[in-house]
Amino acid sequence: MQNILQTLYDSGVTVVLTGHAHHYERFAPQNPEGVRDPVRGFRQFVVGTGGVPLRPMKKPHKNSAVYQADSLGVLRLDLYSNFYMWQFLSVKTDQPFDAGRGTCVSPIIKTESMASTDLTASFIRDKM
Repeated sequence: MQNILQTLYDSGVTVVLTGHAHHYERFAPQNPEGVRDPVRGFRQFVVGTGGVPLRPMKKPHKNSAVYQADSLGVLRLDLYSNFYMWQFLSVKTDQPFDAGRGTCVSPIIKTESMASTDLTASFIRDKM
């Protein structure tokens, strides 16, 4: 997984979604080692809250900003050309449990070793 995260980081990925664990967790922008990086870091969301019994962690991961294992729910992401917004919507309430906005990161210049890596994403054009 470390190699994948490094490639994503080097390619300027802004958001990483995972769902392997049975809880919701949002990390502050970080580098592949999980160290806070507010300039180039990606924001990772763990969204394993879709129907399997939730399992609390014994202690939060480093750089974890928000964590919950009390309610099933979904993550809503609105993607724009230079920013994104998120909301974790719990099935228990009509109010978002977690919400915010982040700025997109600029990719670094591709090196020869990255030339074969084409990572793409779709986004909604910013109409503002």
